[in-house]
Amino acid sequence: MDFRSIDLNLLLVLDAMFRLRSATLVARELLISQPTVSFSLRKLREYYEDELFIRTAAGMQPTPRMSELADPVARMIGLVNEEILKTQTFDPAQSARSFVINMSDIGEIAFGPKLLKRLQAFAPGARIEIKTLTPDALTEALSLQKVDLAIGYHPELSGSNIMVQSLFEHPFVCLVRADHPAIHAELTLDLYRNADHIALVGEGHAQTHFEMMIRKTGIERNIAFQTPYFMNVPFLIRETNLVATVPKAIPYMFKEIGGLRVFKPPIELPLIPVKQYWHRSVQKDPAQIWLRRTVGELFLNRDPSLSLPLESLFEMGRGRSKQRYK
Repeated sequence: MDFRSIDLNLLLVLDAMFRLRSATLVARELLISQPTVSFSLRKLREYYEDELFIRTAAGMQPTPRMSELADPVARMIGLVNEEILKTQTFDPAQSARSFVINMSDIGEIAFGPKLLKRLQAFAPGARIEIKTLTPDALTEALSLQKVDLAIGYHPELSGSNIMVQSLFEHPFVCLVRADHPAIHAELTLDLYRNADHIALVGEGHAQTHFEMMIRKTGIERNIAFQTPYFMNVPFLIRETNLVATVPKAIPYMFKEIGGLRVFKPPIELPLIPVKQYWHRSVQKDPAQIWLRRTVGELFLNRDPSLSLPLESLFEMGRGRSKQRYK
């Protein structure tokens, strides 16, 4: 015989009777009637071909066979209750969970400090690991639960198994050196068209969105330098006469280094839709829900780089030029 030949609910009666030795108390604990207890005991006696309990002056006493069954039955019930039927919970204050989040280098600087500060306050034992994966690798990592969350702009993440929440839309700006020989008070379309440019080229970058959109404007740029690294751009610009069209977060993060000026692009460019992405398989996971809710509380409709007005960034030249633009 195997477990399919017995109603497992009968084992609850067996366990309770061994502990309580009273059909009345068993019925009260299990919220069933006494006739149901008697019927269950009869079925168990038939199954085990043993009396299991003998009525005595001291109450219902277990037979040797029942004494053998008591411990494994209790362990089986405990296993089912504690592991198989256990409701998922997540206590951030007690958690030592390591959350793996995919984002770019500039995303790490933009999102990392506030996210880390929140974890230190409410989940001090939790950790964050940052990864920057290619689109194909990111899709696989989310499906295999090797990455918990992706934050940024990832149009390649799509399909019914990818869940998405929009956070905010982020603008592009143009970055030049403060003492650029040709670009002074204004970055005109002609100046932009005639300048040498830096292009950010890398899989998964939000910059890919810009590169596609600017090609649709029909404007031909002279790309003198290509790099996959957002963080190198301010230093390259400060030492050259190149122009970079980048997410506003870049000059915002480097506003203290000096030698740089920021302009609104002289062409209409789309905003970058920044989102958080996760896999459907973790939709109901309490830890994942907490992480996504935390990201939403921090960044939903709150672009961290917009806390400083764009016109303030025009003064990055530190005294070289303080022309303001609207």
